[in-house]
Amino acid sequence: MRDLAIAAAANGTALPPVYFRYYRWWFGLGWPAFAGVLIIFWLMITKPAAW
Repeated sequence: MRDLAIAAAANGTALPPVYFRYYRWWFGLGWPAFAGVLIIFWLMITKPAAW
């Protein structure tokens, strides 16, 4: 995405459609990763008993 944005800025053109496809993937996969971090944080704070 960075390289696509740099190329578009250097050429003075709009961002290509593939940039937005990559952005949707990046954004969509970021939510599960963020939820995972919150779950790990919750586990560290509450320290639930192991079965």
